[in-house]
Amino acid sequence: MANFSSVKIDKDKIRKLFIEKNMTIHDLSKKLNLSEATIYNYFHRGNIRIKTANKIADVLGVKIADIIE
Repeated sequence: MANFSSVKIDKDKIRKLFIEKNMTIHDLSKKLNLSEATIYNYFHRGNIRIKTANKIADVLGVKIADIIE
């Protein structure tokens, strides 16, 4: 059964956005008020809550569709 409350993030798209915006995991973690370890875990797992994906997209200045598979 699919879990519709989570989405699969596209790590490559996010890496490209980090480069474009000259941003790091550290920067993202500070803006989201989360630890760097938590952010690394999100990227390692690949599946995150829609709410979290929206927050990441907001920080990166893009739509959620731009960072998910």
